[in-house]
Amino acid sequence: MLEYLYRRHPWRRLTGKMPVVQVESSVLRHRLLWTGVVGIAVLVLAVQGVRLFHAIQVSADTTSDFCIDYQTARHWFDGLQVYAPTNCWSRFSSTPLPMEYDTHPPPSLLLVAPFALLSYASASWLWGVLNLSCMIASLLLVCRELGLWRVRVVLPLLALFLLWDPTLQSTFAANIGGGISCLLIVLLWCALRRGQQGWAGVLAGVVILLKPVPFLLLLCFLLRRQWRAFRSALLAMGAAMLISAAVLGLQVWLEYLGPIPSNEGYATAVPSNLAIEGYVARWLSGYQEFLHPGAVRAFADLPPLFPGVSVPIAVLLGELLAGLVIVACSYWLWKRQAAPRWDESDDAAFAFLLILTFLVFPRTWHWNLGMLVMPLLWLGVKLARASNKKGRVLFGAALLILAIPFSVFVPAFLAQAQPALPWPVQAVALLVTTLPSVALVLLLTALWPFLTQKPLVAATA
Repeated sequence: MLEYLYRRHPWRRLTGKMPVVQVESSVLRHRLLWTGVVGIAVLVLAVQGVRLFHAIQVSADTTSDFCIDYQTARHWFDGLQVYAPTNCWSRFSSTPLPMEYDTHPPPSLLLVAPFALLSYASASWLWGVLNLSCMIASLLLVCRELGLWRVRVVLPLLALFLLWDPTLQSTFAANIGGGISCLLIVLLWCALRRGQQGWAGVLAGVVILLKPVPFLLLLCFLLRRQWRAFRSALLAMGAAMLISAAVLGLQVWLEYLGPIPSNEGYATAVPSNLAIEGYVARWLSGYQEFLHPGAVRAFADLPPLFPGVSVPIAVLLGELLAGLVIVACSYWLWKRQAAPRWDESDDAAFAFLLILTFLVFPRTWHWNLGMLVMPLLWLGVKLARASNKKGRVLFGAALLILAIPFSVFVPAFLAQAQPALPWPVQAVALLVTTLPSVALVLLLTALWPFLTQKPLVAATA
């Protein structure tokens, strides 16, 4: 620290030395600043930790996404049809029939099965703690991988991460694609950086079969010419499918592929969906919440911008548009030849495809944004070290938007549903509801320069 102040201070240019009193004063201010930052971070961790554990308790006392996995696993234990309707979120529904199905593949039930041996309250509480622990571990692993492993850096970042609305909502939802998926993605990224492609492929196969959201991991292996990782992922997925069929029965896969796609098609238009397909379905066919007896409405019914398009057709059009986006990005992400080792462009491609996933997967919810911990921290570190003002502005704008709690956007959905309001007001409300996805596009734009730059080659004598 003394050396840094000595080099930076203008007195050095005049006298070649710096007053001792001024050096000590600067060091003292620096220490007080970081002591204050760490102190505030510790206070935030204590207060927010209480809120997070309260969210876990509320989920255990009422219901959450984990309830659907739990009930489906209980069907298996009770000798019933495994993928049968559940009644977890019966207070409201986006589907015409008052029934819900577990949308996670059969291998995910093998993970949930041990929890289903307990009462729902106990299982939900343990699952919530596991989910939160995995999210925290993900952040700590990324910090260590990026050389941020210092108390004065890690504690403020952890405090901000726990304050982030998606972290709180993921804890409350207890979705299987929250903390566990986030941790597995970070682990496979660390494995790729160390050249352990086989291990990374196995982790990718597991995380995709737990919840298919990060399906672009397979495309990442192909585009970056990581053949061993791609083969390992396919083998892991095949083995997991065979094991689940042997343990749960082959019929379970036929049940999984049966009523679920048609049931989930209506969920695509849910206002909290950040994906391209969700916008297309919602704008073309609108959104109607089919209330159950005694239900409480979650969102207002949204009229279609272009009436006359059915939900299945709108979903199909959304899938086609998402597919075109994937193809267009794939051309620019393709690595012409395999590199001997992982480089910065590979990090950028991995981060790019993770962010892109939230735009092109049919249903991606805001509480799963915790999976972007690697792209956010990696890009932030790179921009802090690079003289890229445009990238910093884009990154800062994206962070500001993503920091807005999703509940803030709900009034915009309500305004959009009011035909009596002037059309400019409705148009502004429509634009406001797209801000979370706009933030993802800003992140992709900020990442782009790191994808196209050439890796540095050491000069030879």
